[in-house]
Amino acid sequence: MEVLSPDIVVEGKVFNDLHSIYTPSVLGIDNVRIRQLDDQVVDTPFSQPLQLIAYHTATRGERFEGDKIQARGALVQVTTPTSKHLGVCVIEREGIRNLTPTWEGFYDEKAA
Repeated sequence: MEVLSPDIVVEGKVFNDLHSIYTPSVLGIDNVRIRQLDDQVVDTPFSQPLQLIAYHTATRGERFEGDKIQARGALVQVTTPTSKHLGVCVIEREGIRNLTPTWEGFYDEKAA
């Protein structure tokens, strides 16, 4: 995996959640819009699906096909023996947000 940009914010729709329960969690997202690239705020559609790779266990198994999500991480080039594709690598717990949460108040902090 090669880092192409250290800071990117994207939004998209999950179309593949097959590996969402593993670590790292891997999701396929399409209908992608780039919202921020490095320190530049943009609003640009991206023409191809991305692979979202989450290297933390905080949100493992919480994203499903059809969910609209926002992710902040590094733009990476993933190279395997059979393919080469772009992805977003997320290492921060708060790096992935579901824009269509399961219930109202999903992200509300509980009172101590």
